[in-house]
Amino acid sequence: MHPHLEEELNFTYTTDAEWDRDEARELGEHYPERAWVCTGRDVWHANPYYNGPAVPHPEECDEDYA
Repeated sequence: MHPHLEEELNFTYTTDAEWDRDEARELGEHYPERAWVCTGRDVWHANPYYNGPAVPHPEECDEDYA
């Protein structure tokens, strides 16, 4: 088998969601005081490094606000 073809067949492509989760994990490590982190794809993720009181999702609407 041609080496380039073998390399291409063995390569695992990363999905956008996997990139997004990795970015969220990196951001969370840098900002452990934040309960939620927003990635460059404008997606909110719970920060796995946050250790504090529960915080509602940033896009949840407060009933008093409406």
